[in-house]
Amino acid sequence: MQYRRLKSATAALVVIGLVSTALIGSSAASAAPGEPAKRIGEGRTSKAPRRLPAADPVTAAAKSIGKIGRERYAETFAGLKIDHEGGRVLLYATDEKLAARMVQEGLARVSDPAAGKVPVVIERSRYSRQAMDTAGMAVWESAKSWKAQGVEVHSIVLRSDGSGLEIRASDPGRATTLAAQSSGLNRTAVAAAHLTFVTGDKVYSTSRANDSAPYYGGGPIRWDWEFSGYNCTSAFGVRNGAGKEFLATAEHCFTSIGTGVEDGGGDQIGWVRHIDVLHDAELIETDASAGVWLNDTTVDFFTGYDYSWDGEYLCHSGYTSNMVCSFYVSNEAVQWTDDSGKTRVGVEGYACDACAVVDHGDSGGPVWALYSNGALESRGINSAGWGEVTGGYNHMLWTETPSILAALGVSLLT
Repeated sequence: MQYRRLKSATAALVVIGLVSTALIGSSAASAAPGEPAKRIGEGRTSKAPRRLPAADPVTAAAKSIGKIGRERYAETFAGLKIDHEGGRVLLYATDEKLAARMVQEGLARVSDPAAGKVPVVIERSRYSRQAMDTAGMAVWESAKSWKAQGVEVHSIVLRSDGSGLEIRASDPGRATTLAAQSSGLNRTAVAAAHLTFVTGDKVYSTSRANDSAPYYGGGPIRWDWEFSGYNCTSAFGVRNGAGKEFLATAEHCFTSIGTGVEDGGGDQIGWVRHIDVLHDAELIETDASAGVWLNDTTVDFFTGYDYSWDGEYLCHSGYTSNMVCSFYVSNEAVQWTDDSGKTRVGVEGYACDACAVVDHGDSGGPVWALYSNGALESRGINSAGWGEVTGGYNHMLWTETPSILAALGVSLLT
């Protein structure tokens, strides 16, 4: 399977975004007090986003435990799953005692008393997320030599239960043979028996209208020397330690430091100053805002950010797709190589076989969750998609806001 970067309305790229959790109740977000809602795009269908319930104890417990696991117990944490039907969280880790500590610390940090009482089932995992991530990178290194023999690796799922890797390749049988012959893979922390090769598709990258400073996320952006259409979508505003502001988008959209970027109306936004290839992110120096276009007519403001977990539902605001809120997190840890040939790491979302989740032009756009208490949470940047269907791709890949901020040394504007 090939993953397409979703960069341009005309380029062969597909970058995607994510969907929102158990959306209920319809309530339009609004612009800042005293500021009229901005309007972009003519003749396009849009609607106000539905909000997530503010009090979801299971999700709150999972997010708190997962954040601690990823950031403080990387040597043992494998992943987790949110079981809404069962009203519980499944936590996977290589060390059950440390897992119990994660649960204790995580539940102690939740503000909702109900979240503190959510059942958490600890399952012993074979590998940690850290070990699987290292093994995945070793696969990418070995796969460089497989291309000459007609085999390409398109993406790798780091299973949230810590059981090993699912490697999506053009020829899984041949890839299995080549992997067995690779001395580099024989030395990794994940045994060959736990590297499962399956048939995969290529990944393609993805790419609103005439915005103005301070620039919001969710708007169309393009090279400053192109005059037809747009290339990508902006994600969110950030600030560095020196107080400079930037607008974030996908790295594959504008691949060189110093590249000039315009908005959809041809006004100069700024120039690319920082790049993070692994998380498919880059920063355009400009006057940025905490605001984000949720759809063609609705603006809201980010209040925070977080990771995403298996079973969650989220939304994304790529300019081509407008606003999509119908996917769930199908794999919380994925590595992939898009049509630029660069390796990325992030999350995968899916809705159904015939559902177009993302399309060309959505690249760089914001992935988010909106709660009924008004909190708008940033989850990441649309990066790629695979599984071509009418209207786009039925699988989307995005990189995560916490990892992007840490890698680039900036803070989210809220």
